[in-house]
Amino acid sequence: MKLHTNPAIWHVASFTLFLVCVLSYPKPATSASGIASLLQQITSVWTRTLGGVLGFASLVLRSSNPPSTVDLIRKHRYPAETHYTRTEDNVVLEIHRIPHGPMLELFRLNRRIPVVLMHGILQSSSDWLLNTPSQNSLAFMLSNEGYDVWIGNHRGNLNKNSGLGQRSWNYSFHEMGVYDVPAILKYVTEYTGFRKIHYVAFSMGNTALLAALSKQPNLNSMIRTGIALGPSIFQDNYVNGWLKLIVPFAGLAEVLQNNVGSVPMLHPFVASLLHRILPIICHPRIDVIGVCLTVSNAIFGYDRGQITKEKLALVTQVSPTPISSKLLLHYIQELGSGRFCEYDYGSEKNLKVYGTTKPPDYNLTNVVAPIAIMFGEEDFLAHRLDALTLVNKLPNVEDFYKVPYQHFTHMDFCYAEDVRVLVYNRVLEILRRYD
Repeated sequence: MKLHTNPAIWHVASFTLFLVCVLSYPKPATSASGIASLLQQITSVWTRTLGGVLGFASLVLRSSNPPSTVDLIRKHRYPAETHYTRTEDNVVLEIHRIPHGPMLELFRLNRRIPVVLMHGILQSSSDWLLNTPSQNSLAFMLSNEGYDVWIGNHRGNLNKNSGLGQRSWNYSFHEMGVYDVPAILKYVTEYTGFRKIHYVAFSMGNTALLAALSKQPNLNSMIRTGIALGPSIFQDNYVNGWLKLIVPFAGLAEVLQNNVGSVPMLHPFVASLLHRILPIICHPRIDVIGVCLTVSNAIFGYDRGQITKEKLALVTQVSPTPISSKLLLHYIQELGSGRFCEYDYGSEKNLKVYGTTKPPDYNLTNVVAPIAIMFGEEDFLAHRLDALTLVNKLPNVEDFYKVPYQHFTHMDFCYAEDVRVLVYNRVLEILRRYD
């Protein structure tokens, strides 16, 4: 296997070596024998530390490349296709397709209704494929049920991007809504010949979808049904309201944003490095006591074993992915305002962009396509009360479904052991109504 010798890894290793040696440096001695003992101790510390750091660096360098979306599909003997579409603002998006199941090649000429799956924040198309076909992967499940599955990618993650440099990071979920979603919908409908398709989104994918349908109402005619898993739209109760404490600091972030511009909050190089390091650190044989899972539970909630140590190690191979500072700041603005509105550039620039001092709300009355909303009881990143607010704003709610498991959290929509029984069977039931 080819080894990748990126100098940044050696910089990290050198700093770690230095830090460990400083912290473990023995007390000074004055006698000749004491000095000799001191030198021996220093040599021993350096040798052990250098061996540990180089050993870990070797593991990282020799580790296999993180699996691509196509790898994950073909691993289970499903056919995989890669498609590209260009948005109106000249960003290239990568879409992956599972045209049929592994045993259905003889029936591939049959017209299968397309379903688009869209990921959440810090994710990519790969996150829909970490569960196995025989268990809980929505993508494989829908393929087995006779659907033409298209797995999308929003701008910014590690899949195909425009390569437009700084400009490619100047986006929030607004640009995803007014550019990415229309481009994907138009490409899939034109390619397959279906005028209307299903759209299933998780978390931020719903924010972009509803922004798209509200800003461009003509897109509603292309949606058979939209299914919103853990929709992150209104933020009044985000993290049970505690995260509002950071809102006063948003002003400083906005000043930096206005002067520096939008930058990646997680650089692609760092994300790629994490996809090599975290699977090693979080592997059950290394992380015996479950430190990684404990950290995950602290961030996303404790789901009583729905996401296992083994599953978390797989997740770290593909997630987190890069996001822009503008996207993060837009969410913080929503948190402070309690509104679902466009990006706030400040009064002066708002006047130039919107004609008003405050950014306009997305008009959810324009979202006339049937929308099903699904929420978890302990999902504090897409809180049940905020989901209820969304229900009251939308004109055509097909279903408002509480997952029948008390400890269901946000990330369980993608990775939980029982997600098929708890959620995906309901998704399939709704899709069938609109086929």
